[in-house]
Amino acid sequence: MPPAVGVRTASPAILLAIVASVPAFADSGSAAPAAPVPAWEERYSPEVRARIADLDKFIKAGDYKSVGELTAQPKSLEEALAVLDWGKVHMQSGGGVDITLIYARTLWNAGSAAQQMASMRITAGLIVSYGILQILADAPKCADQTAPSHRFDTVLTGPLGHQLLANFAHLPRDSSAQYSRDRLAATAIAMERNLAPLRDNDNWLCRGGTQEFADFFKKHPDFDSKDNPAPSKPSATGVGRDVEVPTDPTFVPGFVSRDVWEPKQIAARAQFPTFMNNMLDKLAAAPAVAPPSGK
Repeated sequence: MPPAVGVRTASPAILLAIVASVPAFADSGSAAPAAPVPAWEERYSPEVRARIADLDKFIKAGDYKSVGELTAQPKSLEEALAVLDWGKVHMQSGGGVDITLIYARTLWNAGSAAQQMASMRITAGLIVSYGILQILADAPKCADQTAPSHRFDTVLTGPLGHQLLANFAHLPRDSSAQYSRDRLAATAIAMERNLAPLRDNDNWLCRGGTQEFADFFKKHPDFDSKDNPAPSKPSATGVGRDVEVPTDPTFVPGFVSRDVWEPKQIAARAQFPTFMNNMLDKLAAAPAVAPPSGK
């Protein structure tokens, strides 16, 4: 099934170059004139634009391994800045949850390069907070509710939750602070509301549930059979083994009609202030632990 988006570490040399070049993250530029190349891409070389085009292809194909390699290990400062621009522009244009989480992770990597760039890690926490709200707001659109539930749990229990959200949760509550948790949480809520009209049905969010598994095994009844065992590894629990089910590129998740999901989205959105406060309080109260290396 489509993998979750984790946290990786980029080259220190590239990230330190970012430190010397930008105060936070790349500006998306002015309004785009009518042109074959979007305005924000025009500042980059043809080689870097080709790499960004590859990123779009990887996303479309669900090749998140290649997405992770390209975004976490840019070949140059120019490419690193282009990846940041790509994430910001696509998120602000109504990109799916996968785009949001990739952008958050890229900001975190850049902000971890040096102490003077720590504000980028706060921005990463803001973006992943928006991503959590995006999951909750758009989950009612999914016909298989186990899919967004899995995505939600993976974000909270994986590196994004243990690092980005935990860092965000420990910000001061004082509204007069330069980086106030409460003001930034309100910003995340406003972002979700303002970007919602731009978001379409989210294939990534609505994949990875029980329906996709059932569809796969119906098509491949001999998968992991006695005569054809699938590659596996011992389970982290010590009981049994973990088998990775391949992604089926032909699988299309189901979506419900607007009259079904819209009232549920409105009801979920009304709970966002309370939800954000409770979630961040729990993260702030939890003892620091090493982030899991998996999902």
